[in-house]
Amino acid sequence: RALIFYMPFVFETAGLLAAGAYQIT
Repeated sequence: RALIFYMPFVFETAGLLAAGAYQIT
């Protein structure tokens, strides 16, 4: 249950990291 609950948080964090890497590149 905890994994499913934190899934959106992990997904959004990954999205932010990807966006940051894209801007740096």
